Amino acid sequence: MIYSKERIITLMRVSIQRVIRYIDLSDCLLRIPMEVDKWSIFETIGHLTAWDQFILKKRLPHLIQGIPVSPIYNIDVHIEKYMKDIRQIPTYEILRYFIQVRKMLITQIMQMSDKSWRRIVKIGQKEQTMAQYFQQLIEHDEKHFRQIDGYLEKH
Repeated sequence: MIYSKERIITLMRVSIQRVIRYIDLSDCLLRIPMEVDKWSIFETIGHLTAWDQFILKKRLPHLIQGIPVSPIYNIDVHIEKYMKDIRQIPTYEILRYFIQVRKMLITQIMQMSDKSWRRIVKIGQKEQTMAQYFQQLIEHDEKHFRQIDGYLEKH
């Protein structure tokens, strides 16, 4: 079942509340890799922030107008570069920046007309509705938040 715009917005707001709770955690806990050769909570939130920024700046302006966009090639290279760059930023700045960027994304979604929300968008050869696109984003977020929750339960 495809999520409604209201459901997507609610789940995005829940993600903000989750990250607000991380602000009270120690810097050490936030920066330790959750598993061997895996990201820390800090890096995971940085990754989610990077996606939101990318969607806001590079995808959404085109998708809202129905303009096809290219798929991302070499995504791992882009992610690794971003992760290297953010490691120098104070932990709480990344958490706060996630909150700021996610709120901007929520605002953009709220401003979308129902017609835009149901519009078929094209990313590379893949066609889907805007609703399906954002549902995939939420599912991606949830995968990462489950990892974080699992880690925090042990620590």
